[in-house]
Formats: sequence, structure tokens, C-alpha cells
Amino acid sequence: MVRQIVIRADASELIGTGHVIRCLTLADEAADRGWSVCFVMRTPTENIVKRILNSGHSVRPLFNDEQQKAVSRGAIRHSHWLAVTQEVDASQTRSVVQELKADWVIVDHYALDATWHHIIEQSCEKIFVIDDLADRDLDCSLLLNQNISPSAEAYRGKVSAKCKCLIGPKYALLRKEFQEWRSRSIARRYTKPLKRILITMGGVDASNYTLQVLHELEKSDLAAKCEFIVILGPAYPHKIYLDKFISLSRLSIKCRFDIRNMAETMTYSDMCVGAAGSTSWERCCLGLPTLIFSTAENQLEIACALEEHGISLMSSTETIRDDFDKLLRHDNSVLLKNLVDNAMAACDGLGVVRAVDYMEGINENCYTEFRS
Repeated sequence: MVRQIVIRADASELIGTGHVIRCLTLADEAADRGWSVCFVMRTPTENIVKRILNSGHSVRPLFNDEQQKAVSRGAIRHSHWLAVTQEVDASQTRSVVQELKADWVIVDHYALDATWHHIIEQSCEKIFVIDDLADRDLDCSLLLNQNISPSAEAYRGKVSAKCKCLIGPKYALLRKEFQEWRSRSIARRYTKPLKRILITMGGVDASNYTLQVLHELEKSDLAAKCEFIVILGPAYPHKIYLDKFISLSRLSIKCRFDIRNMAETMTYSDMCVGAAGSTSWERCCLGLPTLIFSTAENQLEIACALEEHGISLMSSTETIRDDFDKLLRHDNSVLLKNLVDNAMAACDGLGVVRAVDYMEGINENCYTEFRS
């Protein structure tokens, strides 16, 4: 019998696409090992559904009802990400779990906590939570937080003793292409001048950091000597304004939408200006020096940790021009080498393999480092 996984994650202008994309990476690895994967998503966009289906997985949409919009008691910080109560969402998801006889339920959603998990557990005991915040109670068998800043202690009292915690970039959920391109990317890091600059501000970039950055770099004489590759997701809502800017700019700018060769693109880029989302670990795996932006509330802690560990340099729309010029100066070799070395050491690209290994081998003897 084929083993079955149900994944509960959403993507929208508010949420972004990062949660679904990292779950898709996990789904692809599991599928390669013979698992069948179904995504359960609330009012998903056509683009994200197409991407999941093209990867060989199925999608079950959940739809909203005006009568179901009451807020759960004891609502958590990101409750506004969910159009219904946790109880309603769990009941709808549980119907799919029961129908498919799921062996595992994976959930990557800041608006869902132990309230949701308790309902799902009635039909599937093995729940795998992907989290970044450690800000709510969770009831799961497996927990993954791929960021640098937290430790298992951050989840003390928030998960039970049965839970195995996978913490840190060692478990970052990267597609296989990043591990495959890693050696080629690293080999060129210490020999190439900073000329080809990658800009990637997330799958949606609702606040249009992309255009804000380009406006500031337009003022830099060093930027005028570079080639800029701008990566945009299919849901990017500001294309008309970006196109107008590019048509008038003195900068050399090429835009690419919804690409499928991000590892190759990063490998042949010399530097990146990017958001502190899941793609941070892709850049680490490839040793790509980065000026990093916090483009959402939940990214600030990640960005601070990356700078604290000497992996990336924090920037903003107010400082990007000076930060950029600092990295492109001729006396930057020591700084650049440290950024490359620290990034490579943080993530080797094998996190998704380790995560699915735990899914396939978990048992009652797997515990966290502490007891709740």
C-alpha cells in the first residue's frame, strides 16, 4: 500500500509563498521515496496549484463561508491568516485525512496550533509541524524550525515529551538542486569580482521592496557598472511600475519570473540583495554573499541572527546604497571571504533528506532534549 502524506499550508499576498514552497520540497523528497502527497489549501491561487500539480502531487482546496468567520477563543498572533476558526479548518482538513487514510499530516501555518492538532490527531496520530516562531502550543510528533536563532529550549512547555525537535539550518528544506550546485558555486566565490547582482525579495513582494532597492541603487556609480538579475514570483503585483522604471533606468536590469533554476542562477551570481525568508538557506548552501532585508515581521529575528553569525549583512531601503558600495569596494576581500565561509558552514543542503529520514524512522523512543 502507498504511504500517504497530507500537507496543510497556504499561500497568499499576506502569507507569501514560502510556506508552500518549502513544503513542496519536502513533498518531492517523500514522493521520490514512494509516498503519495496531497496539499490541503484554503482558496489557493491558480499559479500555486499549477506548480504543485506539475510536481506530481494533488491539491484539495478549502473554501470560505461567511458564516464560519468567527474567531477562535484564545486566538493566536497570526489568527488573521485564517479566514475561519481553527476548529472549522481542522474539521475540513480531517475529512481529507480520513478519506486518504493519511500516515502523516504536515502543517506549516502560523495560524494553527494545538487546538487544530488535537482534532487532526483523532484521525492521524503523526503530525509534523514546520515552524519559525515558537510562539504557541503545538501537539506533534515531529517539529522542524530551520532557523539559526531558536533552540529546543524555545519550545519548552510548548510541545510534549513525545515530540522530536529538528532545530537549525542543518534541517533547512532545500531542493536537491542546491546540493547539486553547491561545489560549483563555492569554487567561484573567491575569484570573481562582484559584477552580477541578484535581487530576490520573495514570491510576492507585496510592499515592492524590489523597486525601492532599485531606486536607491540607481544613485550608486558602482551599481551602474553591474548587471542586475531580478527574480519575481508570478504573484508579484507591481510589474507595470517596475517595467516603467527599467525602461528609464541607467542600470542594466533583467527580470525573470517564476524561474525553475534558482540554484544555477544563484551559482552564477556574485552577490545578492534578498529577503530574509526561506531562500536565506539556499544562499547559504551556495555561499552567496548577501545584503539581507527583513520584509515581514517574522523575518526580523532571522535577519538579525544571520548578521550576528556573520552570514549576511542587514540592510534597508534607507541604507542599501551605502551598504552596496561598501561591499563593492576594492578593499572588501576579508569581509567577503568571511561572509562566504560562514554561509557555507551554516547549511549543506541536505536538510530535507534528514527530515524525511525522521518521518520514516520515528518511534516512541524519539524525544526532545528536554521533558515538558
